[in-house]
Amino acid sequence: MSLRIERATANDAPGVQALNQRLRDGRGGYRLPEEPEFFRPSPPRTVPVWHEFFVAQDQDAVRGGYLLKREPLRIGCSALELWNYQLPVSEGIVNRAYATVGIQLLQDAMKRSELLYCLGMGSLKRPLPRLLSRFHWSVESVPFFFRVIHSSGFLNNRYLLERRGGAMLISLARYSGLGALATCTWRLASRVRQPELPHGLVIEEPPSFGTGLDVFFLEVQQRYGALVERTAAVLNARYPHTDARLIRLVVRRAGKIIGWLVLTRNDLHDHKQFGSMRLGCIVDGLCDPEMAPVMIRLGTDRLIAERVDLIVSNQTHMAWTAGLRRCGFVSGPSNFIFARSPALTARTPRLEEWHMNRGDGDGPINL
Repeated sequence: MSLRIERATANDAPGVQALNQRLRDGRGGYRLPEEPEFFRPSPPRTVPVWHEFFVAQDQDAVRGGYLLKREPLRIGCSALELWNYQLPVSEGIVNRAYATVGIQLLQDAMKRSELLYCLGMGSLKRPLPRLLSRFHWSVESVPFFFRVIHSSGFLNNRYLLERRGGAMLISLARYSGLGALATCTWRLASRVRQPELPHGLVIEEPPSFGTGLDVFFLEVQQRYGALVERTAAVLNARYPHTDARLIRLVVRRAGKIIGWLVLTRNDLHDHKQFGSMRLGCIVDGLCDPEMAPVMIRLGTDRLIAERVDLIVSNQTHMAWTAGLRRCGFVSGPSNFIFARSPALTARTPRLEEWHMNRGDGDGPINL
């Protein structure tokens, strides 16, 4: 099979739609994008974040494709052009005659750039993380933390219900009152360890981020080993004002920005992991690493005011994971996977020095 992999144009749209229909007919779980913006020419390099869409064609039919999301990466004082390898889709999902398409997609992406990463992917056991490992990528779980706020909602957790004996234990916790007692005890213990809030904090909730964050980003980013750019333009593209789940916090002291957060609160119904509950998430944020516990406390307090049942967060940086623990969060099994190409691994620090979270990659799409 001879494949031609090229950047998608408007002429490829019918072929993409036909492939997606074959995937639906075969009950494949993924689709390539069909929106017109993915078939447009690349913008100027001054645009900080952009998707490039590539399709693999066999004669006149599209057999697969993938996205590359261009992002500036900061390592100390240096800036690199980083690419997020996203949504590799192969007809091999439903037709074994095209089983090698996924491999060819990855090989093509690695030829276009050495500095690639993937984020998400669901599990280390899924096909994509396993394929990346075969190509000598570094594949690691992003630590997951949670804090139960209301046991009544948390005990609807589908992950717990589907574990062996989970339904019986949940029933015992719910009807005996042990769930509520444990949550109350946990909350009281968390108050002992959580950080004191400095005097004079002013907390704003803007509908979008202002350019004052750009200077703050340049001041703070050198305190992290590596992070994707978080200027106002990037943040406003990543967290649009039309997303009603989002809460943006900008924290000032003596008129100066000391940090910001992006939170979500969402009423879930029959979610594949969380079941039915009101879920809060500390999605993203930036501050001097020493201030991470204070920012996490502010985010936690704000989500408690939204009456969420559970608060979750995925964070890599050691200051943020330590801050979560200090604010009463505990770690759990993670389905959020971070993979780096060999060249990116060689040029960047270990995982706990990265500042990577649910705001990266595709953003908080499942929360």
